Amino acid sequence: MNITKEHIKVLNKVKKLIQSEKEFYICHALENIRENNPQYETICSDLVNWVDRQLGPCMAYGSWLIRSYPWHKFDDYQERQGRIAWIEHMIKLLEYELRVNT
Repeated sequence: MNITKEHIKVLNKVKKLIQSEKEFYICHALENIRENNPQYETICSDLVNWVDRQLGPCMAYGSWLIRSYPWHKFDDYQERQGRIAWIEHMIKLLEYELRVNT
C-alpha cells in the first residue's frame, strides 16, 4: 500500500464513527465512508486489505480478541475502546511510514 495523508484522514474518520457509536466494526465504518465519499473508494479498499493483513487468520477484531485473550469476556464498551486504541495505533504506524518514506 502506498501510504498517503488520505489513508490517515480516512482512519481518523473511522475512529470518529466508532467513538460516536455510529459504527461498531472497523470494516463497516470503512464501508460507510466508501459509500458516502466515493473519492475514498481506493483508500478504503487499501485500508480494508491492510486491516485484514494485520488481523491475520482472525479476519475480525472481535475474533482476534477471543483468540488472543480466550480467558476474558469483553463487553461492547471494552471492545469499542479496544478498536479505538487499535485505530490510534494504526494511525501512528501510517504517520511514521509516511514520514520515513517521503
